[in-house]
Amino acid sequence: MTQYQHGRASASGARGSDTGGVSQPDPDAVYAPFPSLATWGEARVNWQLWADTQWRVAEAQRAVSTNIAADERERSLRAAALNTGALEGLHHADRGLTVTVVTDAAWRDAIERAEGGAATRFVEAAIDAYDLVLDLATGAQQQLSEAVIRRLHEIVVSPQDTYDAQTSLGRQAVALPKGEYKRQPNHVIEPDGTLHAYAPPDRVPDEMHRLVSELSTDEVASAHPVVLAAFAHHALVAVHPFADGNGRVARLLASVYLLRAASVPLMIWADQSVEYRKALKEADTARPQAFVDFVFDRSIDAMNLMADRLRTRAAEDRIESRATGGLTLTSRSGAFRRERQLGAAERLLEIVGRCARGVVERGRAGYALVFDEAEVFYTGGGTDVPFGRAQRLHATHGNANGVCDLVVLFPRHDDESVVLEVSGSGDRRPFRVADLEPELKSSAAQQIEDFVVRACTEFLADLAG
Repeated sequence: MTQYQHGRASASGARGSDTGGVSQPDPDAVYAPFPSLATWGEARVNWQLWADTQWRVAEAQRAVSTNIAADERERSLRAAALNTGALEGLHHADRGLTVTVVTDAAWRDAIERAEGGAATRFVEAAIDAYDLVLDLATGAQQQLSEAVIRRLHEIVVSPQDTYDAQTSLGRQAVALPKGEYKRQPNHVIEPDGTLHAYAPPDRVPDEMHRLVSELSTDEVASAHPVVLAAFAHHALVAVHPFADGNGRVARLLASVYLLRAASVPLMIWADQSVEYRKALKEADTARPQAFVDFVFDRSIDAMNLMADRLRTRAAEDRIESRATGGLTLTSRSGAFRRERQLGAAERLLEIVGRCARGVVERGRAGYALVFDEAEVFYTGGGTDVPFGRAQRLHATHGNANGVCDLVVLFPRHDDESVVLEVSGSGDRRPFRVADLEPELKSSAAQQIEDFVVRACTEFLADLAG
């Protein structure tokens, strides 16, 4: 009887669950080899948005020291390392723990308190693997090869001795070969009873050789890094060369191309697993656009987070260099005229206010800070109906005083995004309605907080002169 094996996480590519010793007619013959990179050439990418966001990261990097830029990149790798394990069900990762891992020097202790020592070991192993990926991206490590991919697997699964597999004898804990290709088939049965076949063990070496060759062709030089990342991820998952850990290795491999182009890894938050799995399944049916779009959106998110953190660090340096001491804090609430608005915009407004209040509560030496709310009228589009509302931060520093309005532009009925902008500066960020409603996505919450903290910090630094 053919064995049907799977790893922990459906999001890694094992997008169903096996049914326990289910016999299928010649399942190895069902495997469809992954297509060539050239067939992904028709996938569309918003080159302008990519270039604009890439420029924003580059500008933010130029405003800080090389050490700070490297530190922020290391923090983003830690966040990716935490969430890649959470996608596999190895441990839990919510936004709060992710923020702690990014910002707290004692992040290992925080993981151990929240998830235990095993989770800490998995995250540390993933960080080691991302360090190797960074070396690949920056040229410090040899070029991509099968040996390097096997090494990535060996590192990222190093704390894991076994994996659950359904065999002809029932479900068992099977020893996990580390850094070695699989020895048994790991096909899965989808919930509807259909077979999802991966490469049979005897075909894995040829398929992996073909994958490395594809990633060394002339098309690579002209392909968009997002397309390269999405293709590399999909192809590795299609082969499923390892007994377990294929999703983790696929995300590592995809990160090579994003780190090389934009200094960020492929960052997929744990609560994006359903969208991730759905987009990856579309690519399995020769429709790669959905997965390219998913990788693109995650890359833009990660780049914006990186730019905001860098700009916050730059502004903090400016403030610290002018710190004088003394602090007065007050808080008052202004009135809003209640209107019916979209839930996504209301949620964004609420989060912006909470973040701005946090800036007041934390305070800054030498500043008197007041937070309130304001109503902003916009008359564009031939209407005088207000559709902007602002959370307002007043600040006084010495003889200087000013106001920073964080404006939420409420969307028209056909808009897919809600816009947050710093009034009068041209600094704005769209947030997808789908990431705010019906449930707030962790990635969106983190982007909002980083945008607000960065905008307020820059405002305070400008006020100091």
